Amino acid sequence: MEMHQVVMLNLPVFDLKLLSIIFQILGTPTEDTWEGVSRYKNYKLYKFGMYPGQPLKQAFPKLAETLQADEIANRFLQLQPQNRISAADALRHSYFADMPPKVYDLPDQASIFTVPGCKLSPETYNLPMSVIKAAAKLRC
Repeated sequence: MEMHQVVMLNLPVFDLKLLSIIFQILGTPTEDTWEGVSRYKNYKLYKFGMYPGQPLKQAFPKLAETLQADEIANRFLQLQPQNRISAADALRHSYFADMPPKVYDLPDQASIFTVPGCKLSPETYNLPMSVIKAAAKLRC
């Protein structure tokens, strides 16, 4: 579901909290950042707070550890759907430049892990405190 559709729903409290967290990271949409957003039916009914947004690598420091991760994450995580990178363009992004060529020939349902050289690296789970606090709020 696209962000503009979510804003128009009668949102339960959990969804409102989640949307507020998204806006804290990406910034609250305004007419300056998203022309026409205020025309959505429920846009003004909910008070999300006005957040300027922040660099993704500030909210998620691990993005700064991998070359091009912050840049491609920014391209994916756009509030306006038309501003997001397409899947086809994402595959050509330099973030994926070191992928084995066979990855690009896989059938749609095939796992990337069937390609020699593709493996999942273990996660260290050093989450930033902002993410831990946000997750704790959602559990309430």
